[in-house]
Amino acid sequence: MVKELPIFKGYTVDERLKEFRRVIYHDEGPSMEFIPFDSPKGQELLSEYRKQKIHVDEYGEWTCLCGNVASEDGFFPCDAEGNVVEPTPQEWTTNQYRCDRCGRKINQATGEIVA
Repeated sequence: MVKELPIFKGYTVDERLKEFRRVIYHDEGPSMEFIPFDSPKGQELLSEYRKQKIHVDEYGEWTCLCGNVASEDGFFPCDAEGNVVEPTPQEWTTNQYRCDRCGRKINQATGEIVA
């Protein structure tokens, strides 16, 4: 199954490679910009990116920033690395869900994007 990577401020956010990237189009052709999460600009973008929250409607239904809802690709309990786990006290210690469309990790209590 192909996963759709999140877009933030025109950058594709790749949590696996830990970088922001985008294509910049010039008269002479396109070029790629890569910004590692651990660079100063990457840290700034990452901080802003993680301050985002999912939308929670009046019925408590979630809509991720990518547009996913529970009735489509869904949200699943995950560990700190984003791996899906069973929602038991032994396996699910993070109180986080993973969007199964874009892979964002979401704090269940606050709706904040944590990764």
